[in-house]
Amino acid sequence: MIRAVGSTGGARRLLVAGAAVTLTLTACASLPPETEFGPSTSIAAGVGPAGLVSADVNGDNRADLITADFGANAISVMLSDGSGGTGKRAKFDAGMIPSDLGVGDFNRDGKLDVATSDFGPDSVSILLGDGKGAFGAPKAYPTGGGDPNRIIVVDLNGDMNPDVATTNFHTDNVSVLLGDGKGGLGKATEFPVVFDPIRISAADIDQDGDQDLLTANFGSDEIGLLLGDGSGGFKAGDSLPTGGDPSALLTVDVNGDKILDLVSGSFDDHDVWVYLGEGDGAFANPSQYPTLGKAPAAIVAADLNGDEIIDLATANSASNDVSVLRGDGNGHFSQGTTFPITGKDPRGGIAALDLNGDGALDLATANHNSNDVSLLANKGPISNR
Repeated sequence: MIRAVGSTGGARRLLVAGAAVTLTLTACASLPPETEFGPSTSIAAGVGPAGLVSADVNGDNRADLITADFGANAISVMLSDGSGGTGKRAKFDAGMIPSDLGVGDFNRDGKLDVATSDFGPDSVSILLGDGKGAFGAPKAYPTGGGDPNRIIVVDLNGDMNPDVATTNFHTDNVSVLLGDGKGGLGKATEFPVVFDPIRISAADIDQDGDQDLLTANFGSDEIGLLLGDGSGGFKAGDSLPTGGDPSALLTVDVNGDKILDLVSGSFDDHDVWVYLGEGDGAFANPSQYPTLGKAPAAIVAADLNGDEIIDLATANSASNDVSVLRGDGNGHFSQGTTFPITGKDPRGGIAALDLNGDGALDLATANHNSNDVSLLANKGPISNR
């Protein structure tokens, strides 16, 4: 068992029952039904899409796609047409060198807004939405930390207003900017993490009712934990070991026990690590599942084969494909089944959404080197055809 809570006061240490962490290479006892995706189609984005979100930004009850276009200082909005595709890209100015984005209602008007992490000027920009799919001019707020590369939008202090947190790659810290509920953000507060944070997630890991932050630390091969105090402050918890160069991270209940689990993707080892939660911040020793794709850079959790059980999908940067790992409901997964995409280097992210209204979740990836988004239609379980 690994315990990921508590403060060490000085240098951080890993609390492990026994002398060492045991890594288990696990397969599903009974394989869930396979599903099929594709063929891939593409829609144009801006230059160098580095972030991707799926959200209904025009109020038609369809999930749309938005990219943060690293090389264009803009976001691209692709409104779903309900038949498996999207409308033509709409471009809106963002902060300089936007590396990621998130959505939330920052001014409490019932319409989704966009927040971007701006890699160049070390800032976060807020773009207020009009509820019809358009966004206003960006307003920037300094992060304090250097080279913010990822962003998350979540209420961190319990006031019902969305806040933001960024991972700052070259200053090895996380910046927290609290929302004022009027469309703005407060002054950033920085919290140190260990070596090259590259992904961020939020969850109540220690079950105290407060949101905590987790980071995938690319340079130190670990998941870092910042324990929240409920008012927007954080203190360091103990880290979890993970595969080489962790580049993907999420928190989700993969075995239905109502306790959050952790999932990370290893860029160097081409696999996914799953840590089953045991409550109060403790986790079972991780299990490892090969993606069979190269360099997983982003991950999403969703029911992809219609069995009402969480599956995983990774966007694989070096092999230009996605891997689907089917869950069995007990926290175990199959090895990946790969599906090629038309784009190049999907490090910008992966999303699961129903593009054609058939009730099956399709996949979308943001492709950094081909300036586009790939769409993979879900054809449904193979056993049903």
